[in-house]
Amino acid sequence: MNDYIEKSTSEKGISLDGFLKMGDVRDRKKEVLIEKLSEKLIIRAMNEAEFNSYRRQSIIFDKKSGGSDLNLMKLRMTVLENHIVEPDFSNKNFLDEVGCTTAQDFFKRKFSPGVISDIYSEISKLSDFENDFEELAEEAKN
Repeated sequence: MNDYIEKSTSEKGISLDGFLKMGDVRDRKKEVLIEKLSEKLIIRAMNEAEFNSYRRQSIIFDKKSGGSDLNLMKLRMTVLENHIVEPDFSNKNFLDEVGCTTAQDFFKRKFSPGVISDIYSEISKLSDFENDFEELAEEAKN
């Protein structure tokens, strides 16, 4: 089997060398303009393990019915909290100055749901998700 794979890849000129040189997806960063804020942010891409972790953190269990539901706003804000590189919304001095305890607290108070969605969408695109994170999260939940 391995001989076949090696033979077929060498005949077609396909090599694993390019894949060995690929950087970690989490190293991808991009400056984005959030038009609704007239502000720029630097965001970072996420990998599948990070996304799955954030999704698990955002599931709400209903003890009464035994079911579960995904809190999409919690998912979005967790992604923002971990993937906005600059400015550093988790800076304690900043949070003290604006009267917030966490970056998510700041997002809730200062960003509209539309702004949160826009930033989330930019991180999604940078992370090469073809579908919206919410669609992926719903699929994973079911």
